[in-house]
Amino acid sequence: MKILLISGSQNPRGATSEAVSFAEETILRLGREVIKHTVSSVSWACTGCGYCKKNGECIASDLSSLY
Repeated sequence: MKILLISGSQNPRGATSEAVSFAEETILRLGREVIKHTVSSVSWACTGCGYCKKNGECIASDLSSLY
């Protein structure tokens, strides 16, 4: 059985990437085949700065004109 893992994380050391890697390791230990795909359709990744929590929107919306 092949299992497809799709990650939308832009941060290779982020929580989503960690979770996908954990799932991949677990699936491989169970003897299954893994196909891993990372979607990188955005040019800016979350840095965890907390701006959105303070201001109700992502600072990336202010930076979009730079990309």
